[in-house]
Amino acid sequence: MFHPTTTQSSYLPEAQNKQLLNLAKQFFEIVKTGDIGMVQEEVEKKNLDVTQLVDDLYKQTAVFFATLSPTDARALEMIRWLV
Repeated sequence: MFHPTTTQSSYLPEAQNKQLLNLAKQFFEIVKTGDIGMVQEEVEKKNLDVTQLVDDLYKQTAVFFATLSPTDARALEMIRWLV
């Protein structure tokens, strides 16, 4: 995926930029569930680079959203997978 400064840049048409931001938002919602299998599937299906996805509003990464998993154990597993 694109670096955050790239996704906010004038180099991308607004529609494409919006599409990338929506993709990141959807991905972060899956990360918050703590389901590593679903996250892996999404990464493979959409060929995502999770290190480059950044939330538009608060500039948070997938690791931050992993901490919002239902349990601490799931959060740690998800963080290990993401890193």
